[in-house]
Amino acid sequence: MCRYHSYWVPLALPLALWMGNGHVHMDGSCAVFSAAQLSLPLAWVPLLTWLNIPFILGSTVPQIIQNYQQGHTGQLAIATCFMKCGGCMVRMFTTVTQIGLDPGLLIGYGAGASMNLTLMI
Repeated sequence: MCRYHSYWVPLALPLALWMGNGHVHMDGSCAVFSAAQLSLPLAWVPLLTWLNIPFILGSTVPQIIQNYQQGHTGQLAIATCFMKCGGCMVRMFTTVTQIGLDPGLLIGYGAGASMNLTLMI
């Protein structure tokens, strides 16, 4: 038995359809995922932090490959990459000071910082 209220899950699809005007759009998908997260057992919640890492890599590795093949960054702003890298480093610091050494969060933020640092170089 999960600790969260499982009555949110049956409400998720009508909420998603209402928010998407009859179609499940991004707003509706967020509502479904939020309701599903509320019904997860507590043991599964740390696993969600590990699922973020492939999305981090999948969103930046293609850009790194494209930059390498072109020989330049195109219209990619260095300031944005710098701010994203700095944000990841700040998140790592606050994770260590406020939560502790959570490996899933630290590896995720470290992967984001290293990918953004690679884009800056």
